[in-house]
Amino acid sequence: MLGTNFRVGIPDLQDINVKVNNTLKINNFIFNKTASIPFDLDLLTAPKYNTTTYQYNPEFGNTVDFNILLQGTYTVTQSGTPGINSLIADLSIGGQTGSYMRTLFTVDGTGPTRDFNGNFTQSIILPQDSYLYPNSYKVVLYESSSNGSAGLTDLTASFAANTAWVVTTQNLSAQSTYYLDPTVFTQQNFPGNINQYSDYNSLLNNVYSNRVSNKYYDVDYSNDITNPVNFKSIISQSALYAQVQDSNYILGSAWDKARYSGTKLTSATYNRYTAGDISYAEEAVIDNYSDYFAVFSNNTSADPEYPGGSNFKLIAILDTAGQVYSLTGDNQYLSFVSNIFKKGTSAIAYAKDVSNQNTTTNLTVIEGGAKYQTILFNSGSNTPQYRVKWTNDINIGKTPVFFTTASINTLTDNDQDWLYPFLTNTDDNLGTIEYFRPDSENQNFYFYNKKTNTYPISADADGGRTLYVDTLFPISKYDYIRFGTTGSSSDSGSLDNTFEGLLLFNITNTPTYTTASATSSLSVTPVITSNFNPIYNTVVGSSNLNQNYRIFRRVPDETSVVVSTNPQINITSGEVGILIPENFNPNYDPVAIAKGAGLIS
Repeated sequence: MLGTNFRVGIPDLQDINVKVNNTLKINNFIFNKTASIPFDLDLLTAPKYNTTTYQYNPEFGNTVDFNILLQGTYTVTQSGTPGINSLIADLSIGGQTGSYMRTLFTVDGTGPTRDFNGNFTQSIILPQDSYLYPNSYKVVLYESSSNGSAGLTDLTASFAANTAWVVTTQNLSAQSTYYLDPTVFTQQNFPGNINQYSDYNSLLNNVYSNRVSNKYYDVDYSNDITNPVNFKSIISQSALYAQVQDSNYILGSAWDKARYSGTKLTSATYNRYTAGDISYAEEAVIDNYSDYFAVFSNNTSADPEYPGGSNFKLIAILDTAGQVYSLTGDNQYLSFVSNIFKKGTSAIAYAKDVSNQNTTTNLTVIEGGAKYQTILFNSGSNTPQYRVKWTNDINIGKTPVFFTTASINTLTDNDQDWLYPFLTNTDDNLGTIEYFRPDSENQNFYFYNKKTNTYPISADADGGRTLYVDTLFPISKYDYIRFGTTGSSSDSGSLDNTFEGLLLFNITNTPTYTTASATSSLSVTPVITSNFNPIYNTVVGSSNLNQNYRIFRRVPDETSVVVSTNPQINITSGEVGILIPENFNPNYDPVAIAKGAGLIS
């Protein structure tokens, strides 16, 4: 709250603070008041003070505190007829003196001594809050003699460091009874030409009009920090009401929310406003822009793992500064890529291709920094079979190869032992697995060979033999199993027509197995549950030899981004494309950045 000593302050234009930097020496009599005290050190670089003439010329009339302190030592010789002489300091205002005479020192030359020295201290102080008129001000020196003829010569005055002339502008005080009236008008007391200096007058015509409470009293601790001096008035309910707004403490008010309850803004998404958001205007609560985009060398079909989708082969990441981060496949930037291209967001592909289709928008990201890869699949109308070679056994054939179960969360290998070699490559009796190969008679069952990036068949060299180390076995937690048509008239669809197929499961726990001669099982959870039971009962029946399925894995890969549709960009030879996330910083042009980096033309 405002106090009774409150003053309205402004940046002042004519304060001074000057000191004496030189020793004053005078050789002749100074009865004519022409000598000046050399205040030549201007600490404020005051525009209204002259350090050569030692004259102060205020332009405006205003209230000031005016103080001059004169302190130092002197040596002097009296000449002429012996007498009593004094050195007088006076304030000359517009050339007029006599109002502020101060005797610095007096010497008595009527005795034998004519040389004198000593100390002096004097001050010239105008009455508090004196009004300063636009005029010229100077501190002058002159002599006073008892006989009118004696004079002071060879005068040397050395002023102390604290000798100073200080003028500080003040302004009108607020009325001491202002607090009795909640509406207080305080007019700025700005001096001089208001049009010329209005830029500095931030409080011109400023009005204080404080609202007072209807229930909270002003507690006055001005004289006692423990007990208020107006305690009795408060008890008797006759004290002054405090200058606070009661509305500040109303539940739900802006003050209450900001200071006590808290405020909350909500937004359904980053970067863009959607209906129902609680925000300022139609702006998203949070902007979350990416400063990165990707460079790709090609895009290929994501079939059969993600039917209809596309896999972009990334070779680098660029930032808005044009910095290139090369992607080599060692997954150094795996989390980087997955954070740029987040699942469920959209992306834009830009590239030069033979059909001049430069830009493809609204590509929904399925996986960023990952791809889907088949481990094995069974497809066809023949009874599925495969062969496996253990170190301690001959080349063993496995058939029939299909799943059955009595629970929607468990898939078993129909009381056979065909699943076991896909869960582990060791057995106490059989040793370790050397290789797999397809059956030469019924080629329905296929293994992925990561070394050749193929699915070998029996007609291949060595009968399509695939070493265990070149497979993606063992089947693990989080792998997918998708079922397609069985050929039965009661089901319809295709194994690779959609990502979900007829049934899609996710392996939720580590597979269960005991020995190579016992049944094994997988703990699974349905990914798609609509119309689940009728399809489940048909596809995963008790003895469905025509069962088709694909087991595949999400493989982390910094060079891959899978999207929902295939833009089929046939990139011009020698060119690359760029893949831009939906939240790329709108202040930058990714095409211009890629061109600047020399990646596209």
